[in-house]
Amino acid sequence: MVVSKLDTWSYTKGGIEMNKVDVVFLDLNGTLVHDWDASYAGAVACFEACGVAPPSCAEYIDAVSHNGDYLQFYRNREVYIDRHSLFSIFLPAYKACIHTGAQERVFPGVHKTLEVLHERRIEVHIITAAPSGLAFWLIDEIGLHERCAGFHCHVHNKAAQIRAVIDGTDILPSRCLMMGDLPADVLYAKEAGIRGIGFANPDVPRAFFHEVPMDHFVLEFSGLLDLV
Repeated sequence: MVVSKLDTWSYTKGGIEMNKVDVVFLDLNGTLVHDWDASYAGAVACFEACGVAPPSCAEYIDAVSHNGDYLQFYRNREVYIDRHSLFSIFLPAYKACIHTGAQERVFPGVHKTLEVLHERRIEVHIITAAPSGLAFWLIDEIGLHERCAGFHCHVHNKAAQIRAVIDGTDILPSRCLMMGDLPADVLYAKEAGIRGIGFANPDVPRAFFHEVPMDHFVLEFSGLLDLV
């Protein structure tokens, strides 16, 4: 199910003009996996390690929603440590919050949708700002390797990564799309010249997307199939 016009919240199910898609780009955290609480736990650990009061979870999500480079979020709040040090603090706190329940945090419909995309011979690439140590641990935990053609980790400019995948091939940008739970994901997609799809993560206020030039807004992960 998708929302065709976010400002009126008119719901459509099926009936959408099918556009041939060759490649689907997906965000990882917050789009495939419901883990904003774990990401926030990691952020809190980083702030506390530097002796800086952490923002609230809502402030954290708001701050990173339009900026794909998480380092700037910390810099803006006077946390001045390098990416490697941030990650070494962030990952244990993130994992402690997830515990052994990563599979239970996969959004409903993810595995089935990826299976259908695979059957339709549509390439799936995961693009994430998460460092490889976190991304591949999570991908292993939830079993995504077999259904995805590419995994691109620690990406600070997703538009550039999308173009890097497409350039040098005969794939047309008009036959690609990206879906993510943050406005930044949609904006990177549009910058790369492909369709940008918003995903309804319950922790991300939908109002964040009101001024974002997205093509569709998906209420359930399986709604992606209506767009390919």
